[in-house]
Amino acid sequence: MMRSFIKNWARMAAAATLAAALGFAAPARADLTLTLQDVQTGDFVTIHDTDAGQTAGKISFDPVAGFGNFMTLDLTVTSNYNGGLPFPPQNTQGRIQDNQLSIRNGSNVSDTLILNVTATPYSQPMGTPMTLINRLASSDNEGEATFTSSLTSGAGTFSTTTIDTTDLTFNLATSALAPRSGDFSLSNVMQVTLGAGASAQLTGTTIAAVPEPATLALTLAGLPLAGLAACRRRKA
Repeated sequence: MMRSFIKNWARMAAAATLAAALGFAAPARADLTLTLQDVQTGDFVTIHDTDAGQTAGKISFDPVAGFGNFMTLDLTVTSNYNGGLPFPPQNTQGRIQDNQLSIRNGSNVSDTLILNVTATPYSQPMGTPMTLINRLASSDNEGEATFTSSLTSGAGTFSTTTIDTTDLTFNLATSALAPRSGDFSLSNVMQVTLGAGASAQLTGTTIAAVPEPATLALTLAGLPLAGLAACRRRKA
């Protein structure tokens, strides 16, 4: 049994060494920050995962009295700096997610909610350029939603094409290439505009990864099609 344990340990050590050599090491700690703004009322709040009542790598925001004109607002933001849950594509270097934002405009005028999420700094060795993936999904959207992801490092800031949609149900993705130069931060901006009494449920995801080209192509090709199929089922 001891001999088997030693063999397995040696294999795990070799795999870890190879992963580090290829630049697939797990991200170092990243501080997470959420900023929300109600454009109509001017309400503004900034929350850190280090604030009282929050958890490292996770921010929850569910004010009893609502936020500005948004009488219903429920949101959880997470980052994977501490390992997190696996999320495709594989070889993920960093990820932040605006999980299932649920909001309703309780006023009698149109209003816009802006969410800005930042995780910094992720630490990675120099190497193959990372692919920045920008994904927005919804099961209910009675207004207009936009979503953009960005990666900032010593080489500059690289952003994806903005997703802009008014569909009720969708699952869309865009991407961009960003060179690696050591420490980097990830951020995304979601903007949701709702008419009086309108509501929305949205999830935005930002991923920095070094996937195999074939895996990335399948991932990006499949997401929009999945959203289209869902939309057709909704309309049927």
